[in-house]
Amino acid sequence: MTVTRPRRRAPLAALMGANLVSTVGGAMSLVALPWFVFQTTGDTALTGIAATCEFLAVAAASLFAGSVIRHLGPRGTRVISDVVAGLAVLAVPVLHVTTGIAYPLLLVLVAVNGLLRTPAVAASMVMLAQTARLAETTTETVSGPYLASLELAKVIGVPLAGATIALVGAPWALVVDAATFLVSGLAIQLFLPAERQPRQDHRPSLLSAAQVLRADRVLVRLITIMLALAVAMSGWNSVLAPVYGQTVLHSAPQLAAILTASGIGAIAGSSLAGILGPRLDRRLLMATAVLLALVPPFILIASQAPVPAVVGAMLTAGFGSGLFSATFTTIEYERIPPADQGHVFGLVGGIGTAGIAVGPLLAGALLTVAPLSVGAVAIATVGATAAAALALTPGLRRSPPLQ
Repeated sequence: MTVTRPRRRAPLAALMGANLVSTVGGAMSLVALPWFVFQTTGDTALTGIAATCEFLAVAAASLFAGSVIRHLGPRGTRVISDVVAGLAVLAVPVLHVTTGIAYPLLLVLVAVNGLLRTPAVAASMVMLAQTARLAETTTETVSGPYLASLELAKVIGVPLAGATIALVGAPWALVVDAATFLVSGLAIQLFLPAERQPRQDHRPSLLSAAQVLRADRVLVRLITIMLALAVAMSGWNSVLAPVYGQTVLHSAPQLAAILTASGIGAIAGSSLAGILGPRLDRRLLMATAVLLALVPPFILIASQAPVPAVVGAMLTAGFGSGLFSATFTTIEYERIPPADQGHVFGLVGGIGTAGIAVGPLLAGALLTVAPLSVGAVAIATVGATAAAALALTPGLRRSPPLQ
């Protein structure tokens, strides 16, 4: 008994460690790739095209993520995705310092990196449930720490990218980024058990996901709320935050402190979700989490409150965001049949990506006709509406944990 139990926990630890490493690399990519494109082209339009190319690849991948996982298995999907993504990122600095890299080829490599992200994320979600069962625990217990580790990786990855660029340049930041993907894929290959032959059926991935969602109105409502929150928060991160930093704070370090506080809060919220979730009514828990995430901080921003107050509110907002995300993930595991998780996780990832893409467009359009304070109030209004919808969601009850 004491001999087998550590081995059964090893796959879960390996998965979380691999995801931590690869997410550090992904966070570095968010800084290093645009920096490299702008540094080598000197053109903001070309930099924007590269970012759009990556988004389109992510959106396209969501359409067939479930099919990839069905045919390759979650472990095979994750290993291949990590290795190919790592090589695609590594090719950018290697070509840059050898033969040079043409812009069209750079777009292809950026697209390959984005194309592999959604199947890999969906595969990781499926493997999390599998490794939790091997460790004789529940997804509600592990999903919070799992998401907290990803938030921690983002907090590490962004400043690590900045420091690496400052010390040795953007190409070397991309080398470090590529190494994280390769290490992650190797860890998955070595420490996660081989899978049985994946279930083969011929239903299209989107059809499978649509059938699951059509039968579950609670899940549809939660995904709709998630989409609204993704639109609101991406508008803040991409448009409102830079404007706020330049026109109100007049300080990049103060804006960085506010954004970092949100990330730290998200780590705490995700970590505590497994403790709070089993003890509280989920409608109250998720509604409160959304209120904390979107109402107080953006009311303070709209009123141009002092920076310490905004930092404190953003710390609490991050806590609410992490708590909501971890609880939402637990509900997905409980309500989506294991055989269909790859399909639905891929589709949900695509929906979230679409919201992230739309948010900056809406925020930018809004700020052309209204002041920053109106944009902040709009985000707070979205939060209040979403919280009310969660509080009134029928059937949002705890389900028996996965066996």
